[in-house]
Amino acid sequence: GLDVLPSEYKKAIFIRFMLPLILRANQQIWEQRQQIIDAKSSENKIVMKKIAKIYKIDKSFTKSDVTYDWADKYVLPIPTSLALAQAAIESGWGTSRFSIQGNALFGQWSWSPQSGIKPLEASNSQAVVRSFPNLQSSVNSYMKNLNTHHAYTEFRALRNSYIKKGKWPDGIEL
Repeated sequence: GLDVLPSEYKKAIFIRFMLPLILRANQQIWEQRQQIIDAKSSENKIVMKKIAKIYKIDKSFTKSDVTYDWADKYVLPIPTSLALAQAAIESGWGTSRFSIQGNALFGQWSWSPQSGIKPLEASNSQAVVRSFPNLQSSVNSYMKNLNTHHAYTEFRALRNSYIKKGKWPDGIEL
């Protein structure tokens, strides 16, 4: 098993496995962003509403400028280094019980007991670590969480401030 491998090999395997998942999730976000740009120019409100629903954005779509404004703030990739570092920390380089049993790479919590794995110690008896059908779903959910949850408003504002200055932020900066 993996437990007999030296730690540098475990880390290399983890990185090699995770990079394509992170890049694929970010590519999907770029594609959604492009769909919004295309939909803005053609006034396609159906596409706008579909993507807004994915991102849990409740907006009136009477003006494409409004839609584009939220896309600028929410429909953006997560720096690869940040996603990789968080996955490594939260999953113990993919060796945690949650990552092995539930494809949970980022330790996302849920308060719906049937949606995850019960931790040995939790401050709330309903709290579980959300599990996923596959690792890609875990990565996609993590990115959506950073792009939508109110707890990451500051993260998004900082990311946007770098972009407005013409600089793509890296994981350490964020």
